Amino acid sequence: MAAVCFVLARKYLKPSARLSEEQLSVLDGRFQHTKWVVGVSMVLVVVVFAWVTHYVLVTLNRYLALSDGPTTSLHLWPQNAIWWFFPGFFAVALCWEITLRLWSAFGQPDTAKLYRLWSDNRAGFDALRILRWMALVVAVPIGVATVLALPMHTAVRRQDIRVCGYQLELTRMAHVLKRMVARDGVEPPTPAFSELASPIRKRLICLVLLVQMALN
Repeated sequence: MAAVCFVLARKYLKPSARLSEEQLSVLDGRFQHTKWVVGVSMVLVVVVFAWVTHYVLVTLNRYLALSDGPTTSLHLWPQNAIWWFFPGFFAVALCWEITLRLWSAFGQPDTAKLYRLWSDNRAGFDALRILRWMALVVAVPIGVATVLALPMHTAVRRQDIRVCGYQLELTRMAHVLKRMVARDGVEPPTPAFSELASPIRKRLICLVLLVQMALN
């Protein structure tokens, strides 16, 4: 599959300008050490961009849960791993462009442009255009799905349990839960539950309630 992609890229996404073998040989010597600096810079861009974006997504997920109100006694969050997909793909797709733009902004724009042209000729295709298509076709749909998942969480409140799933919010009232747990033989949450029950016991009972609610 990768070989097919490379063949298609070399056929339809050719470099913006062709360099002769003599020019490429000269640039090989000029960028012999620069290519390692560029490679390390791209890795740093991927790490920083992915980490910052992941942190923002987790923060937004927590922030949207503030609407549950002050009576919330327990929050259950989705796994943090789901917030890594979009930052990871987007960082890989944009790392080359971000590196070139930073180089042009804080370094030598002409050198950055020449390095891109040399790199594209050595690869046989326009890498920047390929990564832009990757961002559009792969990263953007993942980003849309990630944004729609931002409200996901479960809140256990005194009067009900609020389950916010993927584009779905389900609230089960306390009296329904009491009838459900009484039927299944699980201790219902009494008024003294929030005051007398230990934190560990409280969480265990809440988890049992959530499992029963999902099964029903």
